[in-house]
Amino acid sequence: MGPHLRAYLDRLPAGLDSYPECRAKASLYRGMIDGLGVDPAGLAPELVDLLEQPRPVTDWIPEVYSHAILLAQYDQHFDDVDVFAAHCYAYQHRMWSSKLYAFMMRFVSPPRLIASTSQRWAQFHRGSTLQATRTGDDSAEVVLETPPWIYDEVSLRALSEGMRAVLDRSAIPTTLTFLSQEPSIARWSVRWR
Repeated sequence: MGPHLRAYLDRLPAGLDSYPECRAKASLYRGMIDGLGVDPAGLAPELVDLLEQPRPVTDWIPEVYSHAILLAQYDQHFDDVDVFAAHCYAYQHRMWSSKLYAFMMRFVSPPRLIASTSQRWAQFHRGSTLQATRTGDDSAEVVLETPPWIYDEVSLRALSEGMRAVLDRSAIPTTLTFLSQEPSIARWSVRWR
């Protein structure tokens, strides 16, 4: 087990068993491992099972497992968060461009994306919320609320790149800026022209 994964699990109240009510679509971890594998050696049996027998993309898995696989991948393949962020953006951009999800994004402007943030989040996550509030004609604030530390700095950066990939599917140029992270809340600013 690598240092980022170990630190993540140590911060959670029950390690890998923390927050079982928080779930994520298997498509999120599947896309990451399809693009760049994860060596299961030294990982918990639950994670090994997900790696050796990938779940269908429509299945729900524990969110902590999804993050643990992402952090195992980071530990095994990356030593620079910016390079990892570029990898995450590329994966998410491919996913949102696929036939399975492209229909969700067609002809959607940033204001409409902002208006449907909570609904879109709920299609991929349970046990947490992502809400956007318009703060002006061309801006919004996005707030993620989760159980404490279910997102660490690395997995939050991956999420930021995923949101950037979604916004980049819009025809209107958009800027996403990470503002802050607390144990249960993260905030971003979104601006468009």
